[in-house]
Formats: sequence, C-alpha cells, structure tokens
Amino acid sequence: IPANYSWPEFYKLTIDLIRHSYTGPRVWRRLRSNRGFTTKALNAVRALSSSRIKYQRRVARLIDTDVTVQRYFNAESRVLPAFYENQIKTTLGPLWELLPPGSLDHDENAYLSSHTSSQNQAGRPHADDKLTIVNA
Repeated sequence: IPANYSWPEFYKLTIDLIRHSYTGPRVWRRLRSNRGFTTKALNAVRALSSSRIKYQRRVARLIDTDVTVQRYFNAESRVLPAFYENQIKTTLGPLWELLPPGSLDHDENAYLSSHTSSQNQAGRPHADDKLTIVNA
C-alpha cells in the first residue's frame, strides 16, 4: 500500500510520469544518449510501440470500478483478481495447465515468517541471526 497516496492517486501519478517520459523531448534525449545505430533503433521502436500508458490506465480504471481489485490492492483480500489471473493464463498459454495448485497464491510475509525462529532445522542458529554478547 503506498505510504503517501491512495491507489487511485498513485496510478494517476504513474500514468502522468509515463506520459511525460514518452514525450518527444524525453524520447529524443534517450535516443541521443545511446550509442550505435542498433541500440538507437531498438529504443525508438520500444518508445513508439509502448503500451505502458494503456495498461496503467486499465489498471487505474479497475481500481476505481472493480471491488475485487480494490480489495486486493488494499490487502483486504488475498484472492488474485480475475484480471491478473487471465493475464497470466494468456501469457503462459498451454503451460498454464502445468502450474501446481497454489502457485498464484502470495504470502507477503513468507520470508519474515521463515526467519522468526532463531533456530534452523538442525537446532543451530540461523546464519543471518544477530549475536548478542553480554558481559558477565
């Protein structure tokens, strides 16, 4: 969750930033700073064919209108919205069927939970644990 903005505000600012970065002067400046024709040509194609603004607008619209997306973004639900699931399914194509159950689930505290115990499986301190020296 953004610290200083609501999700709709955050996405509107993101869209503004992307729009600014794809204006003629910004693209021209990036092209001038690249070396070699191939690099310049590839970056020009990327700049001219980018659909980032369109995608960010779509997400912003979903945040405004889709309750499942709102709840997911606000950490009120852990259920992945259909928009994202469909996007993953389309991207993976036939590999979608090979995903194991639960592969789209996300535990944002998994790393933290794995380090709450100061003992590893063998009963020894974990390598990342801090040692405290107490003078007797």
